[in-house]
Amino acid sequence: MDDIYGSILGWLGTAGTLSAYVLIWRGWVSPTGKRYAALNTIGGILAGAGAFAFGAWPAVASNVVWAVIGIHGLITATQRDRRESGSWQPSIEDQTDFDPVLTEEPSVTLLETQPLRLVQTQSIQLPTPEQVREHAAQREASQDAYVRSA
Repeated sequence: MDDIYGSILGWLGTAGTLSAYVLIWRGWVSPTGKRYAALNTIGGILAGAGAFAFGAWPAVASNVVWAVIGIHGLITATQRDRRESGSWQPSIEDQTDFDPVLTEEPSVTLLETQPLRLVQTQSIQLPTPEQVREHAAQREASQDAYVRSA
C-alpha cells in the first residue's frame, strides 16, 4: 500500500514540474513569477516524497534541491511584488546607506552592460609546406644523431 502512495506522490510531483516547464514554454506564465515557482516547489516536494517512499536517495536529493530553488524563486517573486506595489519596507541589510531624510532629489543610475564574449578570437598561423619540410628534416637529422651516439 505504501508503494501506491509513493507512486502517486512521484507522479503528481513529476506532473507539477513538467507542467511548469510547459507553461513557460507556451508563454502562459512568467519564469520569474509566483505560479512557476510554486509549481516547481510543490512538484519538487511531491516527487521527493515519492522517491523517499521507494528509497531512491539520489532522486530525493535532486528533488529537495529543486524544491529549495523553487522556494527561493517564491521568496524573490514575493519581494519583487512587494517592492513594485510600494508596500515593501527595507530590511536592516538593505539599510546600509539608508538616509530617511532626503536632502536632495534621488538620482537614478542606469547600469551599462557590455556584450558578453564567450569565445576569445585569435588568429592562428599555420606553417607553410616549406616550414613543415624543414622541421621534418631537422627532426630526422636529430634522430639520426641520437641513433649514432647510442
